[in-house]
Amino acid sequence: MVVIVVGGFDVRFGTERVYPLSQVKTEKGAEKGRGNRDADTPSFGDVLSSEISKRSSLKFSKHAQERLSTEGVEMTPERIRRLEEAVSKARSKAARETLVLMEGVAFVVSVKNSTVITVVEEKRMKENVFTNIDSAVIV
Repeated sequence: MVVIVVGGFDVRFGTERVYPLSQVKTEKGAEKGRGNRDADTPSFGDVLSSEISKRSSLKFSKHAQERLSTEGVEMTPERIRRLEEAVSKARSKAARETLVLMEGVAFVVSVKNSTVITVVEEKRMKENVFTNIDSAVIV
């Protein structure tokens, strides 16, 4: 199982362990947040996107990937499967942009592109307005 640790939270995939760039030692003066990695070393976002896309027909935008890691939302294979089912239901109703509410997490998804646009964790949902959606699926 791949476990990507970000800010004390785990994002789990597959069967191997992947360490985030934050655990790689940086040289003094390295640009903050960029780590000190070779040009051939993939970024955290690239690794996260790759692992998710291997197991899912859904894609995650860069913004959604950042939200997953900063908010500590764990995307298990089961959660991805349920999210895919919700998007499939929205697609069957000709939805274009849908809000999927699942286990205290809101996912805004472009149904047409099968892309998760953003992720909002329950504690940030209060008094939040979701715009440009034409459907909602509660899982």
